[in-house]
Amino acid sequence: MTLQLIDTHCHLYLPEFDDDLSSAIERAENEGVNKFYLPAIDSTVIDRLLETEKRYPGKCFAMMGLHPCSVKENYKEELKLVEGWLGRRIFSAVGEIGLDFYWDKTFTEQQYAAFQEQIDWALHFDIPVIIHSRNSIDECIHVVRENQRGKLKGIFHCFSGGLQQAKQIIDLGFYLGIGGVITFKNSGLDVVMNEIKLDKPASKMILGQFSEAIFILAIPFLFNRIGVKKMLLMGMVAWMLRYVAFAYGDTGANTWLLYAGIILHGVCYDFFFVTGYMYTEKKAGEKIKNAAQGLFTFATYGVGMFIGTWFSGYIVDIYKIGKDTHDWTKIWYVPAYIALGVLLYFILFFREKKQVKGIGPEYENFLK
Repeated sequence: MTLQLIDTHCHLYLPEFDDDLSSAIERAENEGVNKFYLPAIDSTVIDRLLETEKRYPGKCFAMMGLHPCSVKENYKEELKLVEGWLGRRIFSAVGEIGLDFYWDKTFTEQQYAAFQEQIDWALHFDIPVIIHSRNSIDECIHVVRENQRGKLKGIFHCFSGGLQQAKQIIDLGFYLGIGGVITFKNSGLDVVMNEIKLDKPASKMILGQFSEAIFILAIPFLFNRIGVKKMLLMGMVAWMLRYVAFAYGDTGANTWLLYAGIILHGVCYDFFFVTGYMYTEKKAGEKIKNAAQGLFTFATYGVGMFIGTWFSGYIVDIYKIGKDTHDWTKIWYVPAYIALGVLLYFILFFREKKQVKGIGPEYENFLK
């Protein structure tokens, strides 16, 4: 019997797929994925969402809901649209819904209200919920527990929590959505998967998470004393050294290089991404802070990941030396050279403004 796979969470209707949606679905089907569940975001995507479902009947299945990141001043109007659609036809789930405290907590109260109301609708129509819980897993678990009377069901999408959180979610009758986060060297998901009996976890990668927690404590001290430019330079140098370590590391005498590369993750992430985020927000100021946050996310997790995913696949194919083997030394040298180029460009052209310095109390929660 052929294994049939289902993608429970994919935004195939977004403009990024306009040019190759059919081929993307075909590639997925060739790998055994034959059903695609499409979570909603807000009113701006409903037409595209439903059109994609209509275009691929029996393959794409629409959900309906309001994403927590789209909960703003007009969230009640957005919820009215969601409620109207849920009463008009059958949807596969209410989603994606939940809480997101990653960037901004301005609308925390409204997020809770929207989350609860949409859970009520899911219970009324007896359909699952798809829960978005970025930086809010414990809070989402609490909301689900308060509403679980035997009927509430669904998935914690893109789970990135710890063992105890995973057990609580499973005990509540929910599923864990394990997405691309498990490939991140600092995700810690490998340990969780090991404890709940999933096969072949890369347990050593948890060292990257530990190093991230340790080095983030140095940010308040260094931010004021050496400045943003030197901190970012340290992060870039760490990226370059990390790639070189992976290039020459192996499971023999050079195992220590693999450990070094994993541990360097803390410097790379904290001194580059976290510091860069803080500098961007301080430069933007209060008036355009939200726009700056959105641009930062779009550039790193949107465009950056899109280009990186495509380019890394291209490089891996170039250095394929057998049916299932690759020249990993040469592969790792490609990002090392890119990091070196970025480093040199940054040294030459970045000018730190003296008035942008120091860490205020607004970052205390961010560094916890």
